[in-house]
Amino acid sequence: MAKNKFEASRRGALSAITRELRVTWTSGLAHAIVRRRGFPRAFRSRALRLLGADIASSALINGHVSIAGRAKLVIGPRTFVNEGTYFDLAAATEIGSDCAIGYEVMFITATHRPGTTTRRAGPVDVRPISVGDGTWVGARATILPGVKIGEGCIIAAGAVVTKDCEPHTLHAGVPARSIRALEHDPVDTEVEP
Repeated sequence: MAKNKFEASRRGALSAITRELRVTWTSGLAHAIVRRRGFPRAFRSRALRLLGADIASSALINGHVSIAGRAKLVIGPRTFVNEGTYFDLAAATEIGSDCAIGYEVMFITATHRPGTTTRRAGPVDVRPISVGDGTWVGARATILPGVKIGEGCIIAAGAVVTKDCEPHTLHAGVPARSIRALEHDPVDTEVEP
C-alpha cells in the first residue's frame, strides 16, 4: 500500500514538474537555456520535446534556434536545423524527415493584411507552414505564412518564399520563383528478398 502511495505521489510530482516546465517555457527561461551553444546538442531535441514540441529523436537541432509563439512545431526524423533558425509559431510549422535547414532560416507564420491609409499594417493573418521530406533550405532563406514546400525541394540561400513550391524543384530569388525541376528517384516499392 505504501509503495502505491509513493508511486502516486511520484507521478503527481512528475506531472507538476512537467506543468511547471511548460509554464517556464512560455516565460522564455527554459528556451533561453536550451538555445545556448553550451547546451548539449544531444539533449536539445529531448528538452524541446519535454517543452511541447514534436521533434523526432533522430533530429539534430543546433544552438541559437529561436522559438516564439505557442503553436505546434513538428520536426521529422533525421532532419538537421542549423544555428540561428527562427520559428514564429503563431501557427503550426511542420518540417518533414531528412530535411536540412541552413543557418538563420526564418519560418514566419504571421503577417498583416494591408490596412487603411492611416495604418498600413491591417488585421493579423496567421497561416501554417509545411516543408516536405528531403528538402534543403539554404542559409538565410525566409519562408512566409501559408507556404507549403513540396518534398525534395531546394530553396536557395537568401530566397524569400511567398508561394507554394512544387515537389522536386529549385526555388531562388526575392520573391522566390521556380528555377528548374530537379531529378528525383522514384519510390522503390519492391521488397528485397
